[in-house]
Amino acid sequence: MIEAVLFDVDGTLYLQSRLRALMAGELATAPWLQRAPWRVGQLWNALKSFRHVREELRALGRPQAPLERLQYSEAAARAGVSVPEMEEVVAEWIIQRPLKYLPSVVRPGTRETLEALVASGLKVGVFSDYPAEDKLKAAAPPAHQPPYLAVSRMADLAELVEQERSRR
Repeated sequence: MIEAVLFDVDGTLYLQSRLRALMAGELATAPWLQRAPWRVGQLWNALKSFRHVREELRALGRPQAPLERLQYSEAAARAGVSVPEMEEVVAEWIIQRPLKYLPSVVRPGTRETLEALVASGLKVGVFSDYPAEDKLKAAAPPAHQPPYLAVSRMADLAELVEQERSRR
């Protein structure tokens, strides 16, 4: 018997290509509007380095250092910026700025499907490489948010699965 359904948020519950297009447009114009056009190349390079490192780390297995630290330190080294600068760029351009576009890029039928699953008594969870709860809040108004379990780290997911098993 199925008791729960877990969805990957990124590119599954919303249209990734549309979100990336919106973000590319903003990335190309925001530094100019902020009167800092020299930042465009540095921003693109930092974001590209971060994305590439994230993909490479997926295949790494169990590294010596925590993945959360490695993703920033490795990407910063490749992009030629400090770790705090990389963290700032990621927080702004990957975590925060895209949130405003999520309501317009949610896949058709997503909200109705999630609400129907919750109404049927199933536990519904979402997983994201980035803060999942923030994405859920941005994607739908609070009145339309059934109770979801939001997980942003595999360790959290493993812990939740173990807790559920121990209850049985």
